[in-house]
Amino acid sequence: MNKKTIIAVVIALILIAFGAGYLISHKSSSSQPRQANSVATEGKTLDRSGQQLTSLPNSITNQKDVSSLNVSNNQLTTLPSSIKNMTALNTLNVENNRLENVPPEIGQMNKLLVLDLSNNRLMSLPSELANLTQLQTLKLGGYKGAPSDIEQLKARLPNTDIQT
Repeated sequence: MNKKTIIAVVIALILIAFGAGYLISHKSSSSQPRQANSVATEGKTLDRSGQQLTSLPNSITNQKDVSSLNVSNNQLTTLPSSIKNMTALNTLNVENNRLENVPPEIGQMNKLLVLDLSNNRLMSLPSELANLTQLQTLKLGGYKGAPSDIEQLKARLPNTDIQT
């Protein structure tokens, strides 16, 4: 065997080993079937993206220990005021939905660091967003309201990266 053949065999063996490890780890984490209405909070992260949700059930908003919630790519038209109950939430991703408004109670979520409201049908933003002084990133791509809304937020949240 020449040097190139040996290198190719070693690389192939390494790739096979990584692939087997990946399959074993993912098989064990998904071996338990999930019921359609159950909510898994693995590592305090809740991902309900792409599930055709039209509203957020109480089973989600009543979870006080979730730090990251992803409900992107659904059909949500609004967020319930009970979203404020998610007191540990620091990341909320609601991009690519049909949100027409954001409840003012979102201003009470003082641990939020990242809020993604991109690609929705928002025509206005609640003034209470300015209460989120810990917010590091606010994504508003595709915002359909007045540009002055965003300028006011930038003035009231000078330490927040507001992306349009």
